[in-house]
Amino acid sequence: MNLRFTQNFLGVDQFIVNLNLNTVICLLTILVTGCNYDKDNINNLNLYIDLNKQEASNYLIMLPRINNAIDLRKFKRIEGGNTHNIYQLDQEQKFLLKVVKNSIGKSLNDLRINIAELNMAYHKLYEIFGLKKCLIEYRFISLVQESNKSKPENAIISIVHFDPAFLFKDKFGLNFRFLETDEIKINTHLSRYHAMNLALMGTEVSYKSFNLENYLEFEPFYKSIFKLIENESSLRGALKDFLLKFKIYYEKTGRFMDLKGKDNVIFYKDQFGWTYKIGSVIKIETEESFRKALKEISNHPQSINESNEIYALIFYVPSWVRGINALAKKLGMDKIIKNIILSKENSEHLGKIHSSLSFDQRSIYYAKKGKHKIALQLFNKFLKTEKQHNTFIRDILGTSYWNYIKNKNYGSLEKKEVETFVRLLVDSQNKFPNHRYADIQFAIEGLLGLLIKLESKDYELLESAKQVLSHL
Repeated sequence: MNLRFTQNFLGVDQFIVNLNLNTVICLLTILVTGCNYDKDNINNLNLYIDLNKQEASNYLIMLPRINNAIDLRKFKRIEGGNTHNIYQLDQEQKFLLKVVKNSIGKSLNDLRINIAELNMAYHKLYEIFGLKKCLIEYRFISLVQESNKSKPENAIISIVHFDPAFLFKDKFGLNFRFLETDEIKINTHLSRYHAMNLALMGTEVSYKSFNLENYLEFEPFYKSIFKLIENESSLRGALKDFLLKFKIYYEKTGRFMDLKGKDNVIFYKDQFGWTYKIGSVIKIETEESFRKALKEISNHPQSINESNEIYALIFYVPSWVRGINALAKKLGMDKIIKNIILSKENSEHLGKIHSSLSFDQRSIYYAKKGKHKIALQLFNKFLKTEKQHNTFIRDILGTSYWNYIKNKNYGSLEKKEVETFVRLLVDSQNKFPNHRYADIQFAIEGLLGLLIKLESKDYELLESAKQVLSHL
């Protein structure tokens, strides 16, 4: 027996809720007896989701709109999110609104297929980890109006309760940086890099003999996490629970989890001890697609700049595998991800793939590392290939330069170099987003003051800087 309900509301695609006979019986039992139900009982999984989706849809109806589209310009953008843009209407609201980035502007037919695939994937995640450990999201198709777009576009959006877990003082996100972009670190410790790869993504023998201090050389953030693991038994229990369920999820689905997005998986300490919550972690990367990407870069390294999928596979997956297996080793467990076995050649290709990144990416990398002369050299190479004006790179190079030199003795600075970085920030073609105004103003004012102290004679540049400041 199936009951089929449909509901339409302004600007939102029709959604369908299918309740099987068992779910209907559970619902009637709750309505008649008022009994509680176990959120982690798989028989009640659909029921729990269906009951709360109605509340989410009611929230969706009351959101601010323009021309039938959700007006995202009225929301506060929240940092984080690898696959989603995250918004909050106001701090009093108990919901967050998330927009799937790669869904924006797709056809309705494609979106309906995508949303069905996402719902199935998350259903499997909820089955394995249990609803108490997951931040349940309710997905819809809706028109959205972004601040940088002239007209609204269709997209997959999701509504999720803001969880109090994020307010706890003792917490950390299970995130792993993509190490393969860090060419300074890799080139400085190349032999250690390969040894780490061949242990955490290699044979069981190498794994058992591997010294985790080597891993912490490349992931220093986890020094404090490893110390917590040593001192907090409840954290050890929570991590083991997560890793064992992750292993089941990985082996059943063949998929990795998105451990790049900020706080997609969060561990926190409440009054009962350490536990965790899982958010938007569904990704398309699989062991099979990773192997294909490894083969691709061995023949054609530039493919990382030609395919977003290959870029993600090469720069995200190795860090996820190393991180998951390093945590398992710290906890005295066997490897969690066992079917990723790198050869020495694979590791060598990964260890030099950073040199194939685009000039703008490498320029930004060196600027953030304080290597501004190299950053400028790479920026000048980028200029020869720049197809349209890139404000973002000029912002990053200029502001990072000021943050690097602001406490230095100005007498040790080269006037020409300072002028070069000011020129990046005051380029007439720059269009800075509003949220960058304060940082841009701070950098230009500081650099302008330095030019005056250095007695710059480039009066045209000085005047351009003053004009830009007057418009910020």
